[in-house]
Amino acid sequence: MLLTATQRALTRPWTSRACYGCVPVSGTRTTGQKRWYHKVTTQEKTGTRNFIRYKTSHLSSLPEVSSVLFARHCSTLPEMSTAPTPVARDDEYRLPINVKPTHYDLTVKTDLEKLEFDGFVNIRLDVQRETSSITLNTSSLELGKASIYSDALKTEQEQTGGSFDTASERVTYLFPAALPAGSKAELRVGFSGKLTGSMMGYYKSTYEVEGKQKAYALTQFEPTAARRAFPCWDEPLLKATFGVTLISRADTVNLSNMPAISEEVYSPAAAKPNEHPDLAKLFSSLDDTWKITQFQSTPPMSTYIVAFANGHFEYLEKSVSMPLSGKNLPLRIYATADIIHQAQFALDVKASVLPLYEKVFDVEYPLPKLDTLVATDFDAGAMENWGLITGRTNAFLLDPKNADLQAKKWVAAVQSHEVAHMWFGNITTMEWWNYLYLNEGFATLMGEVIIADK
Repeated sequence: MLLTATQRALTRPWTSRACYGCVPVSGTRTTGQKRWYHKVTTQEKTGTRNFIRYKTSHLSSLPEVSSVLFARHCSTLPEMSTAPTPVARDDEYRLPINVKPTHYDLTVKTDLEKLEFDGFVNIRLDVQRETSSITLNTSSLELGKASIYSDALKTEQEQTGGSFDTASERVTYLFPAALPAGSKAELRVGFSGKLTGSMMGYYKSTYEVEGKQKAYALTQFEPTAARRAFPCWDEPLLKATFGVTLISRADTVNLSNMPAISEEVYSPAAAKPNEHPDLAKLFSSLDDTWKITQFQSTPPMSTYIVAFANGHFEYLEKSVSMPLSGKNLPLRIYATADIIHQAQFALDVKASVLPLYEKVFDVEYPLPKLDTLVATDFDAGAMENWGLITGRTNAFLLDPKNADLQAKKWVAAVQSHEVAHMWFGNITTMEWWNYLYLNEGFATLMGEVIIADK
């Protein structure tokens, strides 16, 4: 994610002379926060480095340890994997690991007239430890009653209790029978929310057409706002695959990380008799002015780079031949009709840098397309959602008649930065948010220095 100049100016990066991992969860520090001292030790047999963090006020008592505030293993480079690594789980910011999500079937109905959305999610789980409770992230959503199907018990159970923690943005569901360790289960929850102008989660952006305000909807999930769009395990390490289905007005365009595999105007004959009641409710008020778009399932990925959008978009398109696979890859840039004519330069840059990255990394770009969506209302500079980059107008648009060299450099840097994240950040992902600077530092080096120079 490329931050704006104002956002960069308001924060200072944490630095550590001890090791790469000695940074706080947020990755930044504002004036007035406490400083820390880091002590590093090395285990001779494993080569693992440990650090212990102390408040500055405790420095007078060193080298004796009087008040240990935080300790964990830290290697020279973080381990990047789709599988959980054995880390301490007593951190208040981490979810329990009794279950692990493996796939989300996510359906979202967007109503741009009422500025609201409804959804249903079916989450496949691997049960790591015997449990009768499930805890996951949610925020700013109205949730339906949860149910869970166990392949070991061969039954579907409805929740018998639960709790919601506003501060930690978590919901816990309790079920009557425990899920056996080593089994598989499916958690099913309906939800609804409002399309606000928050520029977080699933939100609205507005533009003007013939003197009238119109709205479209898009997502911004990094770092922890996927939970504002659907209940999920909203941690970067907990990767899963995602099958997204969007229900929208028939005259609008639906976008997501992957290409659409089907799109059809709704008809009652398409309804399935055995659908979950919350899912069936999404279709109950539809007529032939609505359509259903189903997208191809994603590779394993973190929740913060899931993306979808709905609105009256137009696009420019070109294709590139990829050097490793030899495939012709379609590239598009979407925007509203009033500004799409200013998007050609950004599309050309993307077409230039994508094959270069595949050569440099010697790793194929794994998705079958790469889109960009230009948003009128967007908080950060741009965001590297896998297969659907998003960003603000000044990050992607150029007036072909009046653009100067500096403006062209900025658009080229933004596109190159975000495309670099398709590999470093999306294929390989930090274990936790204290490693975010590795994502951003690498994308800046590649996108704004090395590739931009080429």
